[in-house]
Amino acid sequence: MSQTLRKAGIVVHTDAAYDQNKRIAAWGAFLESGMKNQKARGVKPSTARDSSSAELFAAVQGINMALKLPVNCILLYTDSKYVQAALIERQVKPERGEDAAVLSGILSAIDARQITFTVRHVRAHTDNQSKPALRNRWCDAAARTALAEALI
Repeated sequence: MSQTLRKAGIVVHTDAAYDQNKRIAAWGAFLESGMKNQKARGVKPSTARDSSSAELFAAVQGINMALKLPVNCILLYTDSKYVQAALIERQVKPERGEDAAVLSGILSAIDARQITFTVRHVRAHTDNQSKPALRNRWCDAAARTALAEALI
């Protein structure tokens, strides 16, 4: 973790799982901060459009968790190139209306708090032993567990 993040930052790791037949999305989030680590998982309350929307929803859940804490810097790790591009470019394609609304809402919350926000991509499903890769595996397992529970 960088010196800046150690002072007042949070590292957020997120991942999603998606069932295309039932259009159900689940998410897992792992937050690292100076205080303590937090872990959470859940299911999207309404139907999801696709796996990319599920990944965006997961990222938003993780960021929202971070925003509940005193923070001036957030570093998000995602294995979704879609989420990385959406958050960096601050937009999605116009036909992805629900994603645009979700993206706008979270970016407004980040901007209102004047938080330094960075997004990094982590390769998924590798045997890499770096901390981001290990956290991504935890988020992936948490999302898959939440999805399995929702499908019962």
